[in-house]
Amino acid sequence: MLENLQTVGVDMGYGWAKIWSDQQYHKFPAVISWGNDRNLARVVETFKTSEIPLDVEVVNETTGVKGHFFIGDLAVREGEQPTYMWSKNKAADDMSLACLATSLALVANNEQQDFYVITGLPVAHFGTQLKQEYEKALKGSKFTVKFLSGYLEKQTREIRILAAKVLPQGYGAYLDQLLNANGNVARTEYLAPTGIIDIGFKTTDIVYVNDMQPIDRSSFPLELGMSWAYEQLQRQLNATYDIQKSLEEIEEIFLNKKVRIHREYRDITPWIETACRALTGRLRNEIARKWANITDLENIVIAGGGGVALFEYLDYPQKILSTDAQFANARGFWKAGKRITGGIKDDTENSTNNSKVDQTG
Repeated sequence: MLENLQTVGVDMGYGWAKIWSDQQYHKFPAVISWGNDRNLARVVETFKTSEIPLDVEVVNETTGVKGHFFIGDLAVREGEQPTYMWSKNKAADDMSLACLATSLALVANNEQQDFYVITGLPVAHFGTQLKQEYEKALKGSKFTVKFLSGYLEKQTREIRILAAKVLPQGYGAYLDQLLNANGNVARTEYLAPTGIIDIGFKTTDIVYVNDMQPIDRSSFPLELGMSWAYEQLQRQLNATYDIQKSLEEIEEIFLNKKVRIHREYRDITPWIETACRALTGRLRNEIARKWANITDLENIVIAGGGGVALFEYLDYPQKILSTDAQFANARGFWKAGKRITGGIKDDTENSTNNSKVDQTG
């Protein structure tokens, strides 16, 4: 059984869901809606073999909950009342669990696949029951995921999570810098005091690490992320051009730095730069309250999708941008799974592991 175990890192962010495995990785907007018939759209998708519309039927075999969902881009385009997965209690949120199961189905090596899942929760949720409840909900859970559209249409994946571990978001980005693909320490410079600024859609997680150990008094959450900058641009577009755009649409405009007004595209780079500078200023002020002696840090790792957007505006001299920063947490969680000796055995037999990674949270 254990020889077929697949280790994955999953980062279920407020804006994007990311998953990393040995052979595959995926990301999609963390948006979900109830599904409906797509008779016309499925005809066109037959020819778009590079796209995977997340039109799925998910059965939680553990609880008996069943649903037809649109997830990611499909929910944004075609879903009725699509919602971001912003629930704090992911253990009790059927839609969040369906999204996690779908991400596992995307990377499953076999039609029937056992998983060791390493995932994260915001720093704010550690020290509460949310971490324990989430791990408990995941361990031993079983899902059946059936794809209803696209080139995976009619394919089914039977998912079983044999073990799960929940680490702090932001800490995954640190492990991604420190460890290699086998989970071994590869860059010893990150054993020195290191700060992580993990900028997400809705929140930013700040983690201070010394010799692989997170320091609680210097690690904290901020209810401030890229959505704040998107809202500034949203208001500017409404005031100037009298147009209404959702945050999902604003995110795409933000990345392209232009907006279509009738038949023309208008460059809005100055507005975006203003929003980025304002958000960066707010983040720096909040961080300075807890990191009074910022020169003590050898490294400051900037991670998350927001980290890419704001990196040039953060003027810390020791800053480093994570490689493919939006995947940094998921990839780091995956490396942690590789490092934890015995992995599934430790979780199922409650044995003690000497790895510092296994002691966090």
